[in-house]
Amino acid sequence: MSRMGRVVATVLGVWFVGALAVGASGLFYGVPTPVIGATNGLLVSLTLLAVFIIRPLRAWVREVPLQWLVLFHAVRFVGIAFLVLHARGTIPGAFAVTAGWGDIAVAVTALIVAHRALPIAHRTHWWVVLLWNVFGLLDIVFVLQNGIGLGLADPAQMIWITAFPWSLIPTFIVPLVLVTHVLIFVRLWRLRNTVSER
Repeated sequence: MSRMGRVVATVLGVWFVGALAVGASGLFYGVPTPVIGATNGLLVSLTLLAVFIIRPLRAWVREVPLQWLVLFHAVRFVGIAFLVLHARGTIPGAFAVTAGWGDIAVAVTALIVAHRALPIAHRTHWWVVLLWNVFGLLDIVFVLQNGIGLGLADPAQMIWITAFPWSLIPTFIVPLVLVTHVLIFVRLWRLRNTVSER
């Protein structure tokens, strides 16, 4: 692993431990829905800002295999947990059904795309990755919009997302999901004129 790779792994580790600590301590429990949204927005903004202003980090991100960025989305198998929690009556179906099945679909197709379309060898692969990334981004945006809407209408419906360990979703997982989608778009943009037609 390169020096910058070790730095990134360390920063992500510190971030994860911090999210664990905040969640386990109960500090995040019951925070208002706008705070959850703002937390996501702030973490995404700070991460992307770091990527685009820190030159060694930007260079590392340009070289990191696209497979890594796509395979990260296997974390979205968390959708299975949403469906289980709904079946137990813990979380509302208005969130769990769409978020659960949508995330599962993104996770399954991430594995397929990583195996069949990466590395990008020709234009067809490029389009497959692009369409998957659009699908994945639209899914997570819809999930966020739906969750925030439900939380604003009735805070009790979404208070579970502020309880540990589910608090890791807005404080760690979702920000990285959004960041990786952006980074994949950037990588595809850079590759748009370099891939050959099949």
